Amino acid sequence: MTGLCEHYRQAGGLHTRIVPMCYSAIIKQQIKKLSVQYDARIDYELLQNMFYRRLTDDRIKICKALEAEFDEPENVDEKEIRELIKAYQKVKLKEIELDLAKQEERLRVAEEALRLKETKKFLNEKRIANNHIEKLLQRIKAQRRSELIPTDSRVFPMTYAPIIIRENDQNTIKLARYHCRPADKPADIDTKYNGLYNARRDNLGNAFWRNLFGHKHGFFVAQSFYENVSALNYKPAPHTDDRNLVVQFTPQSKKDLKIACLYDYWESTPEDGFYSFAALTHEPTPEIVHAGHDRLIIALKEENLAMWLDPEKFSLEEMGRVLDEAEAHIYEHTIS
Repeated sequence: MTGLCEHYRQAGGLHTRIVPMCYSAIIKQQIKKLSVQYDARIDYELLQNMFYRRLTDDRIKICKALEAEFDEPENVDEKEIRELIKAYQKVKLKEIELDLAKQEERLRVAEEALRLKETKKFLNEKRIANNHIEKLLQRIKAQRRSELIPTDSRVFPMTYAPIIIRENDQNTIKLARYHCRPADKPADIDTKYNGLYNARRDNLGNAFWRNLFGHKHGFFVAQSFYENVSALNYKPAPHTDDRNLVVQFTPQSKKDLKIACLYDYWESTPEDGFYSFAALTHEPTPEIVHAGHDRLIIALKEENLAMWLDPEKFSLEEMGRVLDEAEAHIYEHTIS
């Protein structure tokens, strides 16, 4: 779990301050339903490309819930994607099974040594091997599981998720990485600033975001989001230690959240290009503050989506008013 590198201009340079922000969310992956609901074209060519590249690139992480969209393919594009998913699952299952065999051998060696003499070294080896085996068996179970659970849609930084943008005068669903890498930035920006999955509303005019705000807007549909909260700030049950709490926030209405985002397309060669995005945040509502957090992702009103997706036709002031008119939700929370 990482914090947000909050970007702002100070003394002519780019500075950072680490603060905990929305580091993951339950993002709707049902692209076919989203396509109908928001009259959006699905970019199948992009999906095919990313699923193909995932076969050899472990950095491309995609939710199980999105894979499930292609369990019953309805056209040629979906059939091709389904075959790529099956190939990937086969490769990953083989990798896990090989790891499992290594840990089982490790356990066998430790138990054999312990039968001769009990030592701290081999007791530790046995404990570690058992822990690894348990985790690997859970991973195999998850790989083979067909029914979906809510966390199959949970998107962390560096995970890919569907966003909706406006392209060629048409709403379009793109697969994009949740951690923005603007087109004019080097690849090492990902590690230099590890919190580029969020953009603060009050920082949109700075040098980092200004080429995107007013130009490249999108939104994604979420059902809940997670925050890192210091136990010292958690008012419902204050703690005396500064341990981290993971708090899940869900709108009391259970309505979908249309979260504003900025996006861009980055590439150094045509073979490595990808879309990425950052969620917009603003000041928190009272119940968010009460739960110990100081920011809130911006949920757009349905009637403002078309305007938000077409920023070139409007002024920055008008875009600002769209954000000012964000949907007002009351959020419930649970400790995750």
